[in-house]
Amino acid sequence: MKSWILTEPYRLELVEMPKPNPGPHEALVRMRHIGLCGSDLEIYRGHRDPEFLTTPVRAGHEASGVVEAVGSEVQGLKPGDRVVARGIWGCFSEYIAGPMVSPPSPRAMPTLQLVKLPGDFPEEYGPFIEVLPKIVRTGERIGVTSGSDVVIVGQGVCGLLLTQVVRMQNPHRLVVLDLHEHKLDLARRYGATHTLDASAGALSDLVRSVLPDGADIVIVAHLAGSGVPEAIELLKWNGQLILWGCLGKTEVDFYRLHARGGDILGTRMRNLEEDIRYCRKAVEYVADGVIDLSRLITHRFDLDHVPEAFAAKDEGGPGMVAVMVDSAD
Repeated sequence: MKSWILTEPYRLELVEMPKPNPGPHEALVRMRHIGLCGSDLEIYRGHRDPEFLTTPVRAGHEASGVVEAVGSEVQGLKPGDRVVARGIWGCFSEYIAGPMVSPPSPRAMPTLQLVKLPGDFPEEYGPFIEVLPKIVRTGERIGVTSGSDVVIVGQGVCGLLLTQVVRMQNPHRLVVLDLHEHKLDLARRYGATHTLDASAGALSDLVRSVLPDGADIVIVAHLAGSGVPEAIELLKWNGQLILWGCLGKTEVDFYRLHARGGDILGTRMRNLEEDIRYCRKAVEYVADGVIDLSRLITHRFDLDHVPEAFAAKDEGGPGMVAVMVDSAD
């Protein structure tokens, strides 16, 4: 089978390797649609080596496909079922093999890795189910009320999904910032009450032109950790800072957070039961049209052109939101 290997930063090589044989607790899945995530981009740039993944590595961890075979101990899946693969690295390939539930480790709790899709679910939206359950959980956990002023910094794929989910909680004001007008336009469609061009000045000045006292909740929804110190300055007294993404390394003056009485919240699931529950909820929201994914896929490539997909995502630019790689069939 074909599989793409990141041999070093900015260098992807197509190799032929044996089709995997699923173990007793694994399913063999033919890849159909593979999303290009921000963490894939971080690895591509060499920013997460060695503490996250080291090269050479098989990239890609959010995808959808069709089950071709199942191991002897697998229950609940059969050949022909459509599934989402969550967190199984190596998805920029023709096939992957993985378990329904990841094994526990000292670094991570078990998670649902293969999610069965209902018959009416658009298959190309499957890769979004890798991240959407955590976004739905974040929107419910942060305690938005009708009096809350919420700021979301960044309107990439996750930022736009967060905008939709937070809007469902009916905040008083939902202020979003991004560098690109086409993403701000999408944010307005998704319910943002105020959209701000992040290139127009200091973030604190921009936000406080709308929210003079600051925000109750600030969500940093982009890769750069350098945005965290700025985000602290956007909080009102006793506010909450939500770290979504923020993979870059930076220095934070925690006294500034302490002086505001602020809290930092993460976005991880508490346990496997919660992960399964929010996976089901995310699938239902998309299938029922509660969350709109129809405008997010802006660029498509086939499996033979994965390097071009990474280069395009790395460059970014006008009109780009989500990059999808589709299998040859």
